Amino acid sequence: MATDLEHSGWQYLADLRQHYRHLPLSVFESWLALSRNPSALAIAVFRLEFDEVFCERIRDELAVIWECIPLPSWAIAYARFREWLMRQGVPEALLGSLLKNRQAMLPAVVSGFKEVGNYLETHDPTSLPKLPIEVILPGWYQQLRQTHEGNNRWPTDLGFPLKEWIRKQSLPKQITNLSMVEFTDAVTFLPIFMAYVTAGIAHIEELRESRSYVKFAIKMVSDFDRSSWYTPVHGMMVSYLLASAPV
Repeated sequence: MATDLEHSGWQYLADLRQHYRHLPLSVFESWLALSRNPSALAIAVFRLEFDEVFCERIRDELAVIWECIPLPSWAIAYARFREWLMRQGVPEALLGSLLKNRQAMLPAVVSGFKEVGNYLETHDPTSLPKLPIEVILPGWYQQLRQTHEGNNRWPTDLGFPLKEWIRKQSLPKQITNLSMVEFTDAVTFLPIFMAYVTAGIAHIEELRESRSYVKFAIKMVSDFDRSSWYTPVHGMMVSYLLASAPV
């Protein structure tokens, strides 16, 4: 299905979504199978025109981590969707509108899209901004600490493996030493690690914990301060990593 947008399975999933929206997605093997196939899942967002609410359902009911789908895979899915629309004879004006609609929705699902401009269309990382993360992130970290100054219940799951992994990467020392106290390690380093995953450079298996536990921990830790920390850090780091990759 990931390579065939004419596959009958797409209409079957569309019918499931329309007629059984009141039931949990996890009761259908078809949705479960889709959730285990990242390439098909990326295509589904375009082919079935998922909105933000349905993507949240997939995340919550099927334990999908959208950031685990690499941006290069999204670019491939976008290109296939565009080619499929053209084969359907969609008029140029409507084609542009449909594609813009899909582009506008994606940053709400994968924060890595917030900083990558027209990468989805061009698949070209050379135009992406490579901001001075060694200057920006320490300031954001201090803001994070101040915002949660009275909170002594920071999630610490995955803190140690995340810190160890980050310290092995070729990053400025201001980033590898970003977390100043142990209880902030997980929250601090998770969006940086997940940026490597979204950029297609790393996999969550590299944390050497069970996949089910890692997915649970990622959800919990990222939700601690998603809007002010996780999302902006993840987005900036994805752009930085793609722009830094050898051409």
